[in-house]
Amino acid sequence: MTIISIINQKGGVGKTTSAINIAYTITLLQKKVLLIDIDSQGNTSSGVNIAKKETKNSSYELIYKKKKIKPIKNFNLDIIPSSLKLALLEKELINEIARENFLKNALEQYKKDNYDFIILDCPPTLSILTINALVASKYLLIPIETEFFAFEGINLLLDTITAVKQINQNLEIAGVFINKYDIRNKSKEKYINLLQKVFKEKFLNTKIRKNISISKSQEENIPVHLYNKESNAAKDFLALTKEIIEKIEGKNVR
Repeated sequence: MTIISIINQKGGVGKTTSAINIAYTITLLQKKVLLIDIDSQGNTSSGVNIAKKETKNSSYELIYKKKKIKPIKNFNLDIIPSSLKLALLEKELINEIARENFLKNALEQYKKDNYDFIILDCPPTLSILTINALVASKYLLIPIETEFFAFEGINLLLDTITAVKQINQNLEIAGVFINKYDIRNKSKEKYINLLQKVFKEKFLNTKIRKNISISKSQEENIPVHLYNKESNAAKDFLALTKEIIEKIEGKNVR
């Protein structure tokens, strides 16, 4: 059971879109996946067509009440949706002992369920929820855009990862990848070169190109592969997911 957090404290970088499409694409590789939305905004939950009325049992109950939530099944994914109550957790956990371990301990309940991967979609902030995700995870995926402002906060994120490794020594970055890549805009190459220098072997080769199929799939609340499996976006997410799995498992994925 490999736990991966998809994280970037800057909003608008396609974190949720990446979480949905990477999680779904992993299922295409014949692996069992649990997708957990721990962002109170609930965009991942909406993005896999889960209505709010279905979120009575959510990641809030999982984390705070240590309740084993029966996942909702959709698109061959097992999903634990978000709840607005997650916004209260910052205050509710403040006086709890070992508050950074709540999610890690809760996920122990799923060890016997034969999940190959658990994907956590994190909040776009360095909150106690994000810290919980980092403590629970083995790997991190960081989507980023080739924009100057997208680099803001990266050092803070890396400092946070370093700090969390004092608690979770096994935590490592599986990969940093370019999202919303505009192949026509050559001026962005300097940012790509900078990312390669900063992250070295952690910088993934596959880039997710800008593609109308992504926005269309978002409108229909489905993974892009189900909207148009022949689209550049679907092909990019398949290539990216294979690259991620190969890095984690150390073997080629067909």
